[in-house]
Amino acid sequence: ETLEERLRFQKLACLISAAFINLPAGEVDQAVHDALREIGEYFGADLVGMARLSVKGEMLAAPHVWLSKHYDSGKARRYIGDRIHPNVAAHLNREGSLVFGKLDEYPDWPPESEFVRYMGIKAAVTVKLAFDGSILDVFTVDIIRSPRDWPRDIVPRVQFLGQVLS
Repeated sequence: ETLEERLRFQKLACLISAAFINLPAGEVDQAVHDALREIGEYFGADLVGMARLSVKGEMLAAPHVWLSKHYDSGKARRYIGDRIHPNVAAHLNREGSLVFGKLDEYPDWPPESEFVRYMGIKAAVTVKLAFDGSILDVFTVDIIRSPRDWPRDIVPRVQFLGQVLS
């Protein structure tokens, strides 16, 4: 990774952080959406979002999600709402992150791997933001257009951006 790329990330982090200083409460949701878009464009991602899972992996809420023009939002809404992701929830709670750069790197977890294939996700970084004993807050960056070689420090980067927005 080049110095230029590190500076580009630091600029993104500063812009996103600064956007929330003295922001009126009524403008927070739009600022979060704008930040998710900026993050998506930075990573060349197709979905960037925050979600809340139960310890059993039930999707309880996805309060903030940005989708690129390449992502089928109707398909996502139909499929996400009723799915349970027990292996992802357990893994994130235990390990703190789940990263794959190509589909064959994704674990063979039948309910979740079916979802990943159906949605066409080729690469993703998902990190745990918080866990209170029953609820798991996560932040994810998904790519459907192509596999990705993630930099070594992708987890702390995505973790930082998720914490800024949470």
